[in-house]
Amino acid sequence: YAQAGIHEEGHNGGDFINKVEEIWGMNNEPYCAMGQFWNFGITWLILSGVDVQENNASSLLKKYKSAICSDTLTFDPAVIKMVEAAKKRKQYIEFKNASVLKKGDFVIFNFGTDKIPAYHIEQFSHLHGEHIVTVGWNTSAENSTAGNDPTGGGGIFVKERSLEKIIGIISW
Repeated sequence: YAQAGIHEEGHNGGDFINKVEEIWGMNNEPYCAMGQFWNFGITWLILSGVDVQENNASSLLKKYKSAICSDTLTFDPAVIKMVEAAKKRKQYIEFKNASVLKKGDFVIFNFGTDKIPAYHIEQFSHLHGEHIVTVGWNTSAENSTAGNDPTGGGGIFVKERSLEKIIGIISW
């Protein structure tokens, strides 16, 4: 119901992204964490035996949001709140090296500075040499190891990232 390569025109908006944001009661906001909830939630619903179709996915995610968040992982549109919740649930690991990453882990980046952080979250797929490959929402189309505009939207893309901006991992 979402796939890498979806590109939405405009700043954090578009038909599909608006459906994702509607679950959280938000509009035109950075949606990297909301998008990860979408993927995780669809999987949770299917594994729970819920009949998910393209036309009912957003309403089902809205209906089951509380159960999805409390069952396995606390999701929030603000990445830093997800990190705080993951720390309480002992699901957060400060990043030291890529050897601890497992497929499906959420990788937390800070594309800002210590004084002005810009947190971003992507799902880990695999290692590729000295980089990691992730699926990111609210990111740019170019498959670049440098930079990201976490406020500019863009779409859902497979990314190859350097390790230097990773600050932590949410794993379960």
